[in-house]
Amino acid sequence: VEAWQDRTIKSLINRLLNLSEREMQQIGLKVHPFNLKALLEKVIKQLLFQAKSKGIQFLLDYPSSIPTDVVGDSDLVHQIVIQLSSHALKNTEQGTVTVQVAYESNKIESEDNFSISIKDNGKGMQKNELINLQSCIDESDSYRTQDYRNIDLGMVITLAYIKLLNGSLDVESSPGKGSLFVCRIPLKQTEGLHEVVIPTNTTKPLVVSFAKLRILLIEDNEIIRLFYESLLGKIAGCSVDSASNAQMALK
Repeated sequence: VEAWQDRTIKSLINRLLNLSEREMQQIGLKVHPFNLKALLEKVIKQLLFQAKSKGIQFLLDYPSSIPTDVVGDSDLVHQIVIQLSSHALKNTEQGTVTVQVAYESNKIESEDNFSISIKDNGKGMQKNELINLQSCIDESDSYRTQDYRNIDLGMVITLAYIKLLNGSLDVESSPGKGSLFVCRIPLKQTEGLHEVVIPTNTTKPLVVSFAKLRILLIEDNEIIRLFYESLLGKIAGCSVDSASNAQMALK
């Protein structure tokens, strides 16, 4: 019975994630200036207790030659780094987890490529785990149904966020030798840009206001509820409340 329930829940989550990926592309990006180094330092502070509790060194390598003031969706960048760093810390029992930043100037395009690498020397990934993850990373058609059932839920959300940013993710991993995740994100070095919402899948302007929108989410499955709370929380200006049953929703 437990195995059947597990398959049922994973199948449902898989369908929801494929649907949500399409919905997320309609939301657009919340673009504004931010300090990339400060954002990464914030991630280090947020996860430092988790690292120290396991005796792991959690380090940030941000060379002084790399620009710090950029323009982009800082919330998505933050979530990506948090998820990848948490994954590294979870799979490392001792040693070091390092967040490293590299930069490549693009003089032709208006955006520069920033690479954020998360390296650990933990247990690494088994061959089948790496194949399942790589198959989702390599899928370029966002409207083709993907099979997310065999990879971590947090990693699924991370892949969706990376796709929204028009970024990419490379993974290297060996059992017993650790893993290396390299996330490449295009960011602009533009100062004084006002906050704006840019649609990710259309050239037409997206004019929509959620300033007074209040959402009540009713879902008895905790995993699905948490996922949609995270998704709906990305819509600027709206508030989200959740309930696990009808009685709680009425109250």
